[in-house]
Amino acid sequence: MMLLRASLLCGLVGLSNGGGRGLAAQTVIDLSDVEVCDECRLPLEEVIRLGASDGSGMIEEDWTRAAWHGDLGYLVFAGPNLRLFDSDGSFVKVIGREGEGPGEFRWINDVQVVQTRIAALDFRGHAWSIFDADGSFVKRKSYLGDLGRGRFMVAGGDTVVLAAWERRDHDAVGLPLHLTTLAPESPVLHFGSESAEYLPDEPFGGLVILSTRSRPGTVWWGRVARPHLEEWTLDGRHLTSVVGELPWFPQDVPPYMTIPMATYIRLGYFGLDAHGRLWTLIEVPDPNWRDIEMERDQLGWLVPMGEDVRDDQWRDARLDVIDLVGGRHLGQYRWDSVYPSLMVIDDDLAVSAIEFDEAMVPRLVIYKLGPTG
Repeated sequence: MMLLRASLLCGLVGLSNGGGRGLAAQTVIDLSDVEVCDECRLPLEEVIRLGASDGSGMIEEDWTRAAWHGDLGYLVFAGPNLRLFDSDGSFVKVIGREGEGPGEFRWINDVQVVQTRIAALDFRGHAWSIFDADGSFVKRKSYLGDLGRGRFMVAGGDTVVLAAWERRDHDAVGLPLHLTTLAPESPVLHFGSESAEYLPDEPFGGLVILSTRSRPGTVWWGRVARPHLEEWTLDGRHLTSVVGELPWFPQDVPPYMTIPMATYIRLGYFGLDAHGRLWTLIEVPDPNWRDIEMERDQLGWLVPMGEDVRDDQWRDARLDVIDLVGGRHLGQYRWDSVYPSLMVIDDDLAVSAIEFDEAMVPRLVIYKLGPTG
């Protein structure tokens, strides 16, 4: 990797003051030129099913996600729960527990293996909880405010990079990437944008997300409300921008107050696979969303969150894969759920989603992309 802790410290002064700005992108890819095949269905192939029928290995949360590590297996997490399954899909153990003390979580937003240790990002607790490979608690590493509310990526050694969520009262506004280490009192390097990309009048205008997979030594961030993506090196050079329009994204995104929240399109996950193809996983309206009666408040038209309204009644998830080199859309796959997510297995992208088996036991099913035409 290009940047370990030593170069982080050496480059801190230059980039933390906007040293990453003013660099022209070397490559611009226009998605408007992509040949779209909306009727093409992606050939997904099942990798494994995770989840026990009862006990601690049972998966009960719709928003369950997973991370893979070749030596450990599958780290499955949702809310304050972190479970380990081996490479064959058998439940091994629970790691940590709910709470606010050492080795405890309030809400896990991401899990990665950093230098053989398990690092769980607790965004409500504003800290990483770090465990040995056997699940023993090692230490807690706090971070500043909301800069770590999204996901994070391992950048070599104990260096990690995060993407910002909405922050307009911080010196990092307009700089959506944040690089630090898991060592105590490590500085934070802000970089990743030539200009402020935050649009306060647009729904999710202040939100960006981190790529699930990037090329070695680089990281991508993406706008939630529209297909605008940027690739940066970890020492602050802007390599690539993906711009333009896709027919399933609205060209003009209205403000919160004018349309129901159920109709919003937003990017949830994205990444480049080992073949350089762009994967995007977006939240889209359920075809029957009009059956849900909306409520109006100071934020606009919202879906009432009660026992009678499930997320899958008004939101779906859609996976698209685009060959950026060939300018061709390979197809899409849709779930009647809002919780599928992207992950990395053996240095390539995969997607996971909760499904029920014949006995109605919830399983986390992981898919890879099969051969495409």
